[in-house]
Amino acid sequence: MTKYEQIIDDIKAMIQAGDLVQGDRLPAIRRLSETYGCNKDTVSKALLALKYQNIIYSKEKSGTYVLQGNITSDSELSDVIDFGNAMPDERLFPYADFRQCLDQAIQAKQAKLFTYHLNHKGLDDLVDALYLYLKQEQVYTQKERILITTGIQQALYILSQIPFPNDKSVILIEQPTYHMMNQLLVAEKIEFETIHRDHKGVDLQELEQLFKTKSIKFFYTIPRFSNPLGAFYTAKQKQKIVSLAEQYDVYIVEDDYLSDFDVNHNNLPLHYYDVNQRVIYLKSFSKIIFPALRIGCCVLPEAIIETFLAKKVLIDYDTNLITQMALALYLDSGMFDKHRKELAKIYRKKARALHQTLRDLGYAPNHFDKTLDTKFVFQLKDDAVIHEVERQLIQEKISVDFIVRNFIQLPQKHYIKIDVRNMTLKKIAENVKKLVAIIHESVRIDG
Repeated sequence: MTKYEQIIDDIKAMIQAGDLVQGDRLPAIRRLSETYGCNKDTVSKALLALKYQNIIYSKEKSGTYVLQGNITSDSELSDVIDFGNAMPDERLFPYADFRQCLDQAIQAKQAKLFTYHLNHKGLDDLVDALYLYLKQEQVYTQKERILITTGIQQALYILSQIPFPNDKSVILIEQPTYHMMNQLLVAEKIEFETIHRDHKGVDLQELEQLFKTKSIKFFYTIPRFSNPLGAFYTAKQKQKIVSLAEQYDVYIVEDDYLSDFDVNHNNLPLHYYDVNQRVIYLKSFSKIIFPALRIGCCVLPEAIIETFLAKKVLIDYDTNLITQMALALYLDSGMFDKHRKELAKIYRKKARALHQTLRDLGYAPNHFDKTLDTKFVFQLKDDAVIHEVERQLIQEKISVDFIVRNFIQLPQKHYIKIDVRNMTLKKIAENVKKLVAIIHESVRIDG
């Protein structure tokens, strides 16, 4: 557990136990920093996370106080307008179909699935199924370069630990980005550099300078549906990034976790432009099937396969063979394609409702075109505005994501991310208008 997580857990536990009650003042940041043996920035991020969970609040020039005397239960959350939940809608999980594949896997392959598997790259049946799936997604590779991991987080951990052929050590990440990648770098004390990412992409001149002057081992990027912004690189940007990586001997780790929600078939993965095995392609099925499906697909350069496998075997001997076989059957049977099309219809309606409402309210970014993205990020000006928005959101029982954890260091700007994928279609316009009204009112009051 990181210091950041420990601070959050300890404060929650003290509130739950009654050691801290509503209105109690928390210790100062300096004191918490000394208590936990960490820097003030880590404490500030932990307190911000608690603040955005509506557990504590700040008074200017006074301190931080407990907002609620106990942690809100699930039943008490039933009347909350929840924009903060980015998990897939569990009502759409394909339980029956996948259960059928699990049953079939056990019945047909039980002798094979309940013993050690000698090929640590993954079950041959799943590798074959993924080879065809990746080809359909325009990720062209050889079967020998496809490896199965226990989720993408395991793949990221291994990649961060093993040596690369370029003999470099610094990992470059976008900011903001996937929060678990941030936490991995901090927890493992890995040297890193950051580059700013927005809906226009990254500054390619700055990227080249980092590639040129820093010992960049790999650049971790989410080219489409970036987390948390939902941004896309253009084809020209992707070509340039791959070209720079080749020029300066840098690898790219492409996290394509939401590729199944991209309905623009002309939007190709970074891997498509790679002809020199510079791009490491990562794919997860947790967002399209269900989160508990801890299977990751990796397409690796030949030069790091053996090193990667040697590290993986030390972590877990095999990724669950039964789940691998079930996923292979799910892909081969056509059930996955059917499920993906059904989800696309539902998310398209929700995305259009969100996009149209935002357009009506004066927000019309280009990335709305041809996308199933059900999220949007607002940028707020200053501390005064964010404090007023926070106060009103608590009062109106509206939950949002302030994406603090998506920054490895405290962000200079304030953001509010909303996601409507778990919201009923008929409530999207009403709820978004209510949120935007609060933001606009806060800007008027404090602006």
